[in-house]
Amino acid sequence: MEPSDRNIVVELFIARHIQAVFCTSTLAAGVNLPSFLVIIKGTSLFAGGTDKNREYTSIDLQQMAGRAGRPQFDSEGVCVIMTSEDRADHFKGAMTAKLPIESKMKNKLVEHLNAEIVLETITDIAQAVEWVCSTFYFTRACASPRYNVQPTADMIVHFINMKSFLQVVPW
Repeated sequence: MEPSDRNIVVELFIARHIQAVFCTSTLAAGVNLPSFLVIIKGTSLFAGGTDKNREYTSIDLQQMAGRAGRPQFDSEGVCVIMTSEDRADHFKGAMTAKLPIESKMKNKLVEHLNAEIVLETITDIAQAVEWVCSTFYFTRACASPRYNVQPTADMIVHFINMKSFLQVVPW
């Protein structure tokens, strides 16, 4: 679905001109629609390749279920997950587990910073630090010692310089 079409659907749904939206898991992740009720019909998706079908991960399900009961719109929400009886306990556990969401950006930080440099969003060390500090990776690094990064701007500058993430090259 084109972004302009998606925006129209969102506006019409919020204005209550559309009462229900049916969408794929991919579209559900890209649409920021608050809803009282979310129904997830099936817990697997076609993935192509050798593993034709795969089960949704806990994160996938939580992302879709998270549309139900947004605090600014409803005092509560309901999510119905339709799955096979033998997988019901698995998905019930996946939805009620209090698992932290972790960032995987550390392994791709160089690529992300380089992309921002090419786009000229980052043009100096101060902007690189500001950009890193605005990421979910930095938020998790501050909260979790497993990232092994001291959450200070000085350490991030040192980290960027040590890894040669940002190198000023004269033209």
